[in-house]
Amino acid sequence: MSAWSWAIVGTAAFLLISAVVSLAPAAILGHIGQEVSELLEEPDFWSTAPLTRAEIQAEQEATTEQAPASDGVSAHESYR
Repeated sequence: MSAWSWAIVGTAAFLLISAVVSLAPAAILGHIGQEVSELLEEPDFWSTAPLTRAEIQAEQEATTEQAPASDGVSAHESYR
C-alpha cells in the first residue's frame, strides 16, 4: 500500500474512533438528562400526600378527651 492509502486508513480510523468516543458520553449524558427531566416533571409526592399527621393527632386528642379518669379524681386533686 502506498503512503496515501495509509494516510486515508489512518484518517478514517481516527474519525471512527473519535465518533465512538464522543457518542458514548453523549448517550450517557442524554440518559441522565432524560431521568432528571422526568423527575422535574412529576409532581412532588410530599405535596400531594394526604395529611396523615393531622388526622393521627386529631384521633389521639379525641381518644384522650373521651377517656375518663380511672378513679374519678383529677390530677391536681391527687396531690392534696
